[in-house]
Amino acid sequence: MGTCRSVDVRSIDLSSDGLDVFCVERNRRPDRSGHGAQPLTHIPAIHNGQRNEVSDEQLQQALARACTQQLQEALAAREQRQPEPQQALTPQMQLRKQCLETITQKDYAGVLTWFRQFRHQDLDIRADREIVLEVVRKNGWALGEAHLDFRDDKEVVSAAVETTGGALELVNTHAEMWKDKDFVLRMIQVKGDVLSHASNELRGDKDMLFKAFQKCGVGVAPNMEKKAMVLIAVQKDGMLFGCAPDDLRSDKEVATQAVTKSGCALKFAKPPLNVDQDLVKLAGLGDCETGPSLAILSVKYGMTAESTNYSNEFVLSMRHQCYLKQFNAYNPSVRSKANCDDKQDITSPCNQCRGTLKSCKFAVSTNLTRDATSGKDKPGENSCWRFAFRFRQEECKDSCGFMIQVEEIEGLGQGQIVESMMAEQVGLKVFRTFTNKKSADSGDLDRLEQAVKAWIEGGYTNMDLEDVWIGVGLEPPPSLLEQRRTL
Repeated sequence: MGTCRSVDVRSIDLSSDGLDVFCVERNRRPDRSGHGAQPLTHIPAIHNGQRNEVSDEQLQQALARACTQQLQEALAAREQRQPEPQQALTPQMQLRKQCLETITQKDYAGVLTWFRQFRHQDLDIRADREIVLEVVRKNGWALGEAHLDFRDDKEVVSAAVETTGGALELVNTHAEMWKDKDFVLRMIQVKGDVLSHASNELRGDKDMLFKAFQKCGVGVAPNMEKKAMVLIAVQKDGMLFGCAPDDLRSDKEVATQAVTKSGCALKFAKPPLNVDQDLVKLAGLGDCETGPSLAILSVKYGMTAESTNYSNEFVLSMRHQCYLKQFNAYNPSVRSKANCDDKQDITSPCNQCRGTLKSCKFAVSTNLTRDATSGKDKPGENSCWRFAFRFRQEECKDSCGFMIQVEEIEGLGQGQIVESMMAEQVGLKVFRTFTNKKSADSGDLDRLEQAVKAWIEGGYTNMDLEDVWIGVGLEPPPSLLEQRRTL
């Protein structure tokens, strides 16, 4: 529809030949000379040979006829006007439009398969927020194929998780959104134990604790004290210790109950409780001393709430694996984490310390203490972690032992890279496991057992680093091999 211009009567002039009515468009001010005012209608002074006396009614009728005529003229002009040419779509705009149309036609499985095709293409589709939102609203797993920035986007994450609860494992658990109470409440409605990712302030909110434990099927009441709720929760599932506020994460009674139920729950204890030797032993994460043969583990540090469970699950799995449990395996996660260079990050390769007395900045008296039983010098509780680790590597080397380096899905940690450098300098045999799983169990370690057995039965001759696949499938997927090459 066209639009009719709104006009105001500007003036009515009486002349010898009749009455002239002038108008002006609204929102337009004519100048003092009257420029800008347009004649709207003329009422003649003489009509049918007689003088025409103009009444108010005649004036209104004349104005109405004139306005109707003006509207008709405007509509006619509008119909004759040519439509403005539409802007041509660029190839990228056309592709984006096609993508949005395609998404509406795909089902739950189909939209994920379709979205995956852009994984290795140099396109902006995976970074287009509108497209990503539409995709995750159909299949939350697509969040794993989108640009990493969307893993801490509240709206995108909420849409993905509400569609597919399992997509929570793809979310950035360190993002600022975990300080947002409304967001955390929405996530709790999907999976109660995600409260463990929330800020200490939210974990200390009794109502939040109650709702989280209730979702997890824990028999708690809203009028209970927080400690009482947490104790009941960890007796049901030790890993619910992660939902507790910091003051209860520092409570040994609560930690003991949690670790009794699940050894991996020790990572949620606040320092120094997380390396308390009573709790370490209770959790089953201490050194395995069942046999004389020595081994050393190179794992990502697993004793903080932010750590994955994988490294601790791996250690516990070794304790139950029929063959590997015979090795006296040293677990560095429950040992000293002192850093000899406080100007560098504790695991930074830029720190030139490689675990020798010459390269370490700590004094010999700090790194070595006399063992009362054996009378030998050994690393103490305050030793540099690199020195303590290399000391154990050299013991392994001297006893025909080996190092098991546990590579998680995301690759090696910085500390593990340093441990690899030291193993190469020492000349220690290294078995590096790699996987496509986020959890570990003793059944995963059968291939590691075969590799260690073959090395020992072969006379300990092959000292090259040996990769051992312990993931799902007989062979690692090509995409994972490519990912490892680029890390």
